[in-house]
Amino acid sequence: MNATAADTSFDLALPGAWLSAALLLLLFVALFLRELRQGAALPPRPRFGLILLRALLLAMLWLVLVQPRIWVPELRRLPGPLMVLFDDSASMALGPLYSERAAKLKAYAAAWQSETQEVMPFAFGTHLRPLSGLEAVRGLSFRAPSTPLGSALLELAQQSPKGARILVVSDGASADPLPIEALRRSALPVHAIALGPRSTPSDRAILEVEAPAQLRVDEESRLRVRLRVRGRQGSSVNLRLRCQGHADESRSLRVEEGKERSLEWAWTPKRSGALPCEFALAPSSRDRWPQNDRWPFVLHVAPARLRVLLVSGRPSWDLRYLRAFLKEEPAIDLVSFFVLRHSTDSTGVTQDELSLIPFPTDELFREHLERFDLLIFHDFGRFPAPFDAHLERVRDYVRRGGSLVMVGGELSFAEGGYGSTPLAEILPVALETRASENVWVEDYRVTPHAAAATHPLVDLAPELGDAAAYWRGLAPLRRLNHLGAPKKGSVTLLESAGKGSSGRPLLVIAQAGKGRVAALATDESWRWGMASAAESGEGPNFARFWDRLLRWLSRHPSLEESQIEVDPELAPPGQRRRLRAQLRRPLDYRPLAAREVEVLLQDLEGRTLRRLQARTDAEGRLDLPFELPEAVGAYALRLRGADPSVENSRAWAVVRPSEEILRLEGKPKSLARLAAATGGRFFEAPSKAPKLADFAASRREVVRTRLHQPLSHPLAFLALLLFALLEWGLRRRFGQR
Repeated sequence: MNATAADTSFDLALPGAWLSAALLLLLFVALFLRELRQGAALPPRPRFGLILLRALLLAMLWLVLVQPRIWVPELRRLPGPLMVLFDDSASMALGPLYSERAAKLKAYAAAWQSETQEVMPFAFGTHLRPLSGLEAVRGLSFRAPSTPLGSALLELAQQSPKGARILVVSDGASADPLPIEALRRSALPVHAIALGPRSTPSDRAILEVEAPAQLRVDEESRLRVRLRVRGRQGSSVNLRLRCQGHADESRSLRVEEGKERSLEWAWTPKRSGALPCEFALAPSSRDRWPQNDRWPFVLHVAPARLRVLLVSGRPSWDLRYLRAFLKEEPAIDLVSFFVLRHSTDSTGVTQDELSLIPFPTDELFREHLERFDLLIFHDFGRFPAPFDAHLERVRDYVRRGGSLVMVGGELSFAEGGYGSTPLAEILPVALETRASENVWVEDYRVTPHAAAATHPLVDLAPELGDAAAYWRGLAPLRRLNHLGAPKKGSVTLLESAGKGSSGRPLLVIAQAGKGRVAALATDESWRWGMASAAESGEGPNFARFWDRLLRWLSRHPSLEESQIEVDPELAPPGQRRRLRAQLRRPLDYRPLAAREVEVLLQDLEGRTLRRLQARTDAEGRLDLPFELPEAVGAYALRLRGADPSVENSRAWAVVRPSEEILRLEGKPKSLARLAAATGGRFFEAPSKAPKLADFAASRREVVRTRLHQPLSHPLAFLALLLFALLEWGLRRRFGQR
């Protein structure tokens, strides 16, 4: 087709172009002014005629000298592509009220297939993706959890060819801001067709639940809930909180129609670990979309404050360090007693005159024993107090699920007279039946047992490398109780390494009924804090060791034999996630290698929805992909196997309402603003939209460019010569030169 005036360009053939032309024009203007002065004596009419002829002659001469050129491109028009963007998000097919959006979109795409207009179809949901053709629109699933229309338009604008146009078919419920200014600068017109009902649906929704990062058993916490009510739902709603292992709680709330309300819910957990919970609104026949009435979440609950009873037979540096460590721990409630004098000591005064109280044996071990989670006998023998009557009670307390650690010293183990007592039945090592002088005093190092290098009570600093090198780097100890042989079923973790005492058990652990026991054959672990810091600059070794030991004794979730997690814990409906697990044997924590494991996907009520089979590798690890259900809820991934540590392992995955479910209404006004700002057209319903050809654009392509220089033709020079002769003749006739 022909070029328009906007396509045509001009320039001058005269060397120097416009500068030379301007200088030449100034010269001709000067000559013309000179001519005005010379013809002043002539009558007005001849004078005016001669001036006009001279002006025309100079103008013709100037044009011939500057030689103007006209560049005219020859163009042809090609049809421009139409890039159609189809919305594949979940809001296009939410229930009966909204499924018409998806139906209209597919019907519109099917009608377009008969047209010949060049179309580049795309779908956008989680991300922008091209479609093989308009027939591929029938396969859209409308499951994407969000509508990133803004980012999809930006990505499409970057790859659009020249002359392209964009047509958006969507409900407009964009999850990100629309890049109107960026599209306007790119001069890319965007047309839009709105889908779905424009009215606000009658709906109640839980918009958000906020909870502390960590809660603690038996301590009140506050959960924050945000609700919204739209349509004729009434002013009262019933909200229920349900957590696994806890009684349901319900409250009746008043929420004004069309508004949001936030409230705080005080709640006290009774179990530790990952705790699946759910807020839910009571069903209502007026609620058009009940899928956003539930909000599942997982609370991470720390165990209750550890209640520790520390008793010691005498003051020492080790006792001082241990007591200070326990008092500084915010998660520990400490009760401690230690003996400063015996009842047989001679004081020279009566009992009433002494400020020291008698050791409260009966009160501690008869009345309050069950209130403690852990007992620490630190260099504490049966002789300083009438303790024999309570040893059977302590044994039974441990077997029922309590924990006990006996720390060495001259009043511990056989030296404390425990060899023939009920307490010896639960200790992890054999004891002599009579007291003896069996505490060695010499320098020795500590080394892990050959089979325990990866045990969590031994591998205290895995980031530092080899566990044996870590323990060799600590300060040497000087006192060691020589224990008997470890009992069957116990695990030796640390041994002595020194002249005359190598291979002696230093730390031995065991299971006693439902409880746990540990034997630490030294009262000099304090040297790992002070002396090690002086030698190597590494000070927290004492606290690191005791923190890990107390965690194991108290069954802290972080030290469960088998660890299982879902990555990530929060997921959209129907998404694929990975289950990662490390399975180990109880007590010694050795990997459960090459074990067949069944993975159960269960809902909050414990119903099994899916079963998967898996096998651990040589390190006892599992890495298993799985697909979450479509329904909103909290789901447990539970392992089932022959080993008890596997049977108790579970992790939780949460399928939470997406933004598509929470924000049900479309946004046709946003699409209208987008189209108006970019020079496109907006249609509020597919029935009002034209055929594709009406959206089509064309792009122009330059075939070649023609040069026109009309004043370079000989006829132009001949005309200039004839005009100059005419002007000269008239001037001579009127007596002018």
